[in-house]
Amino acid sequence: MNSADINAEPNGGLNNAELVNKDSFERLRSKNRHKEFRRKIFYLFVSLLLCAVVGTVCVVFFFGLKHVEVRGNGKYTSDEIIASCGFEGSENLFGIDLASLRTKLQSSYPYIRNVSFRRVLPSTLIITVEEDSPAWFTDIYGEWFILSPSLRVISRFDMREEIDVQELGVTYIKLPPVRSAVAGSNVSFVRTADYGYFVSFLSEIKGYSFFSESIDSIDASDRYRLTVYSSGGKYKINLGTSDNLEAKVRFVTKVIETAFDSTTIASVDVEYLTSVIVLKQTDLFVFPER
Repeated sequence: MNSADINAEPNGGLNNAELVNKDSFERLRSKNRHKEFRRKIFYLFVSLLLCAVVGTVCVVFFFGLKHVEVRGNGKYTSDEIIASCGFEGSENLFGIDLASLRTKLQSSYPYIRNVSFRRVLPSTLIITVEEDSPAWFTDIYGEWFILSPSLRVISRFDMREEIDVQELGVTYIKLPPVRSAVAGSNVSFVRTADYGYFVSFLSEIKGYSFFSESIDSIDASDRYRLTVYSSGGKYKINLGTSDNLEAKVRFVTKVIETAFDSTTIASVDVEYLTSVIVLKQTDLFVFPER
């Protein structure tokens, strides 16, 4: 062992008193750091609380609902729609339950298909509505209904005579068995798959120029024997199913345009394109409930 080892003092040359003071200083510094951290957390919490209070006060006093604007409406007046909202004048622009308001308007006004809202600061609510158009009418369990292109119920009548077909521009359709028909909702069929099937068929059949304006009525009570009456009862067209609809319509159009004259009355059966049947007759077809 050399002289350096013998003369070296333990604890870095610090005596016991100095060691105690150093430990106390470290503990004090650690304690102060914790206090400073807690103080910062407290100030942050107070700041956030004050911001929340100020924000709430601003929302309450500066964003009160004062103006309501309705856009896109045609069937119903703006005053009717605003009155149905039930605003009392004390509402806050950000406190309105828009989802409930949308449901309320759609149930009160069946022609309204969709509703959207936009807040315009500081105090205006803009209500934009999308309205359905009447396309079909039908009878279900003794009641009469006006339907949209998507078979959504938009009106109900007790008697057929109450429906102004010409004014509404609607076409009669005989539907397959229906489970329920509620204003503002789509028709519910006994066979669930029928809804999508018939909406697709009706949309497609209306898209062909020959049928777009000449359809008198459609018998869709049997999805496997879809029948269209057109041109004031002159033509009865059996389509079978909606399969190969484009080819069937093209064939029917060609037959009527090239093989019939203006006085021809006939039934055309294109259920099977390989064996089309055309039968002429003298009397107009009696089509359902025009």
